[in-house]
Amino acid sequence: MQIELFEQAMAELDDDDDLANRVLEISLGDEDELRVLRYALPKG
Repeated sequence: MQIELFEQAMAELDDDDDLANRVLEISLGDEDELRVLRYALPKG
């Protein structure tokens, strides 16, 4: 499963590799569906 998550992350980065101050989150949803979230890195 970890390899599938990693491969999805790499595929997302192929489409848009700009992660400056951004987060790319890959997780499993219901019934093992992959979920991809991109959002701004919260200021801390």
